[in-house]
Amino acid sequence: MRRRDFISLLGGATVWPLTARAQQALALKNLVFDIAGATLSGAMPDPYWSRKYDRGGDATLRWSLEVDTRGQILNDESWAPHAYHHTLRFPVRHWIHIQGQSVAWVLPFDARTGQPNGGFYVFEHANISRASLRFIERRGVNFRFSWEGLCDIHWDDEYGKDVPFAANGWATFTGIIAYGSEFDTNERLRARLEQYVDADDFTQEPIQFNGHSYEDGVKMAHALFKPILAPSQDG
Repeated sequence: MRRRDFISLLGGATVWPLTARAQQALALKNLVFDIAGATLSGAMPDPYWSRKYDRGGDATLRWSLEVDTRGQILNDESWAPHAYHHTLRFPVRHWIHIQGQSVAWVLPFDARTGQPNGGFYVFEHANISRASLRFIERRGVNFRFSWEGLCDIHWDDEYGKDVPFAANGWATFTGIIAYGSEFDTNERLRARLEQYVDADDFTQEPIQFNGHSYEDGVKMAHALFKPILAPSQDG
């Protein structure tokens, strides 16, 4: 979606102009916050949990973006906006190809899955009704992103519903977590990852059991796959 087309979808809303500070900042209408950190990651649900407790739910690989800001005291209240999206889909086999990916939406919930199209938190978790998110550039495991749209704050008339925001910064890709159960092995988790991305692009940490179990007593497990960066991919 071209930028001018997206702005028309926002109803001509004024989004914070992109200045030099915009390289690592989030604007919420007339307020500007420094980004404290941003993380890009992936997760695969445990198929045992999906079959038993989430029938019909989405059990595929999901990508997440989390953006945290440094807090400010405004009108005697602490503001530290947090933007997130936990159900992104990227049609890529290699994680480096997230560079160049973009998504846009004009409804707060996905029409097919019913899942939220991201969320925005200041005083409570609220919707992002319309937005455009782009991953523009990569340097090593860091991706430069541009995210702008309309979010809900529920503060007052000025910062209530459909408040324009724009976030620009660098997100660090930390890897993919494969969730499983006591029935899984390192090999099974790696094979599951291979269904969605090239497992050779990652190093696999050993399967972990954290002491938690499902209601039926089956033990939970997980393994982290960390991205490998070849010298030619250093960005």
